[in-house]
Amino acid sequence: MEIFKEIEEAVIKGDPNKVTEWVQKALDEGITPDDVISEGLLPAMEIVGKNYAEAKIFIPEMLIAANAMKTGLAVLNPLLVGGKMKTIAKVVIGTVKGDLHD
Repeated sequence: MEIFKEIEEAVIKGDPNKVTEWVQKALDEGITPDDVISEGLLPAMEIVGKNYAEAKIFIPEMLIAANAMKTGLAVLNPLLVGGKMKTIAKVVIGTVKGDLHD
């Protein structure tokens, strides 16, 4: 779907205004918040992660994309709280104190 590609592109470029605009358009068209996340936002961050792993981008670009994604999630958050999204897993993440990791 074209709108998901626009969301994905805006996240990858790190454009929070476009992300917000496209996420709102998706909602206005009746697309569910979980579809916006699973079909637009998450695939974008997968591409960003792949580009980082391949050294095509670096930490600053990855953080810019993550912040753009957060703006989209901020639009969706009121619709997700108490919504019908189901939990599929719990994830625990940690690091060793003092460890520098990449």
